[in-house]
Amino acid sequence: MINFLKKISENDIYLDIIDGELKLFSENENIDKKLLQEIKEKKVEITSFLKENRGFNSSKNEEIPTVKLDDNYALSDAQKRLWILSQFEESSVAYNMPNNIELNGSYDLISFEKAIIHVIERHEILRTVFVKDDNDEVKQKILTIEELNFKVNYKDYRGKENPKEDVLAFINEDSNIPFDLEKGPLLRASLLQTGDNSYVFYYNMHHIISDGWSKNVLSKDILSSYEAYVSGSMPDLPPLKIQYKDYASWQVGQLDTASYKEHREYWLDNLSGDLPVLNFPSYQPRPKMKTYNGRSLSTYISSEATEGLTNYCQERGGSLFMGLLAVWNILCYKYTSQRDMIIGTPVAGRNHSSLEDQIGFYVNTLALRNQINPEDSFDTFYGQVKDNTLRSYKHQDYPFDRLVEELDVTNDRSRSAIFDVVLALQNTGEKINGIEISEEEIDTISLSGPVTSKFDLEVFFQEVNDHLYVKVNYNTDVYDSVMVEGLMVHYKELLVSLMSSFEKPLKDVEYLPSAERLELLSGFNATDVA
Repeated sequence: MINFLKKISENDIYLDIIDGELKLFSENENIDKKLLQEIKEKKVEITSFLKENRGFNSSKNEEIPTVKLDDNYALSDAQKRLWILSQFEESSVAYNMPNNIELNGSYDLISFEKAIIHVIERHEILRTVFVKDDNDEVKQKILTIEELNFKVNYKDYRGKENPKEDVLAFINEDSNIPFDLEKGPLLRASLLQTGDNSYVFYYNMHHIISDGWSKNVLSKDILSSYEAYVSGSMPDLPPLKIQYKDYASWQVGQLDTASYKEHREYWLDNLSGDLPVLNFPSYQPRPKMKTYNGRSLSTYISSEATEGLTNYCQERGGSLFMGLLAVWNILCYKYTSQRDMIIGTPVAGRNHSSLEDQIGFYVNTLALRNQINPEDSFDTFYGQVKDNTLRSYKHQDYPFDRLVEELDVTNDRSRSAIFDVVLALQNTGEKINGIEISEEEIDTISLSGPVTSKFDLEVFFQEVNDHLYVKVNYNTDVYDSVMVEGLMVHYKELLVSLMSSFEKPLKDVEYLPSAERLELLSGFNATDVA
């Protein structure tokens, strides 16, 4: 299989698993038909191999070397930028990553604490702090478990009138307590008991040592270690080949390789010229200093619309994410008349096989730039979005934070760098099942919060049963709930319209619900006079 994948690579063909499906991309228009047929015949084997060896290619599967022991170590590009952002009071808690898991059964506190300590010893990044060296350069410093002096917080709420509410209040309070990056620890953990056989395992990490993938690794490792301790044995987790400090050093070294130079050229070309700024209508002036105050709105997209878009994307060799992104871009055009826009999206950043079970800040960000021609059909535009997205996936290894530096983006302290809107399809390739969704929930938009909003808008989709769950975090100092709620209503309406008229020019596709359109035309536009 390795030799076959090398052969594919030599023919300038790029393979990736997107939304659980094997996708092929190439700029070579004269691909050998026999090779294409062979790829189709081996689709199952290729998919299985790529899943086991995430993002394999001949260069990425080389071993990441370990660095020699030292007093401190270099930061990754992502850590450097996050350290700088964290020095401002406005963002001191914006990069906290709280999470909680409900546990049922009887739990032994001593064994639970031993499990957490074991996992902290296993992953050096959980014992890492950030200090300046003699040259005033920020470095990673790894503490011993004794120096870290980590303690698990235990609270018993069984005697309280509303234990779940008290737990929620505790979590909300802790989520807004800043971490000291210099002293650590950058992980806090609590076991909160709500009943004789019910607990909440709550923990909070700083983003500089973690990402969304890491939260699952941490939970898995702790619960696995606990099961071992409580049964009287030692945890038997597979050894880690490397630690985060090794990855950070390796990543810096990769920047001088031919493949990274190719990635760099792609992004600098793609993001050349004046970068567009997306401005939705707002009734309040943007703060001069970027803030992170947010609220959250959520709703569901009907099963019919979800199925329609899913089938449409599959029939055209694309992914559901590409369809969601294409519809979002068109809605942005409808709202702003802008034809050039950049939307950010996160990628796991774990293309190397050694990174599967790691905790650390590996996530990368892609700046997806697309141009809209209002005379084009959705068919045409979707094809462009698909091709652009695949090209971006091909170059996803280049650190976004390094790109921000090299683009020398004007330092506008009121905005995020390069883009202000992020869109993501979460839990890609797997659905959440077993949740009943009523018609009322599809027609309703629910408000919750407060939340931390790192961007003006963060749009998250998740597959739930046969529906799509949509959550939008918005910065309350930039937009209000009425505007964002309108966006969500119009997105659902536009999606339905596009699926029934994907050959119609985009400028003619309707996005207003009939009742709203009638009100605008006959109510606000009542200009008849005698």
